[in-house]
Amino acid sequence: MGGYDTHNRVPKFDCCPEIRVGLDEPSFNDTYLNRGTHNNKGAQEKGTTEVPEAYSQSEICEPKKAWDNWLKVKETTPREGIKITEDYEPDEGSNGTKSVEPWGIHALPLDYAPIKPYVEKAHNVVKFEREGNCVHCHEALESGKGFQPMCPHDGCEAMGHLDCWSKHALKGEPKEMLLPLSCTCPSCGGKINWSDMMKELTLRVRGPKEVAKLLKKKRRTKKEIAAEAEAEEDI
Repeated sequence: MGGYDTHNRVPKFDCCPEIRVGLDEPSFNDTYLNRGTHNNKGAQEKGTTEVPEAYSQSEICEPKKAWDNWLKVKETTPREGIKITEDYEPDEGSNGTKSVEPWGIHALPLDYAPIKPYVEKAHNVVKFEREGNCVHCHEALESGKGFQPMCPHDGCEAMGHLDCWSKHALKGEPKEMLLPLSCTCPSCGGKINWSDMMKELTLRVRGPKEVAKLLKKKRRTKKEIAAEAEAEEDI
């Protein structure tokens, strides 16, 4: 049976084979996946929602195992550029406490902090018009005009036209391949992940406010200023 919750303005369901809704607060906020179980008699009698047990470590690893088996059957490996990181929930300590360190998707960065040095390097080069010549065709780069990716490696400020970088990266690849995966820098010889280079370029061209926010220096606190002054006096 179904109905309509006029208070929360959302559909209300009394039962569902894959979804269980709390009877005290019939809204989607109290919906839980029940992993295929249908025994909600106790929950109905108590007027509460039955919350499923946590997934076991073996269940969490199942998708990875299935993928590994598929690769084995196909006798292939992940294509170049794909990074695989196994980061499961850490085991409980000897005293039964869990680690507070983020893991899995919770550990993924949600901002541009990981590429801050790269962004700052490119920002300074463009700000002071030090683009120079294209690292590929050697023509002069017009400052602030067009798309001009920069090598991400520390100490290397090689820049070039986007189409020059693309032709360089696709050299030797099949004709049907349109998007490069990686390349090497002609200046420093370092390997470049194409997506990393495009991430910085996109941020530089389309997100000046985000760049300014990322590079904004934090104001020093009184304690930090006092500590620095004390350190100078000791010297």
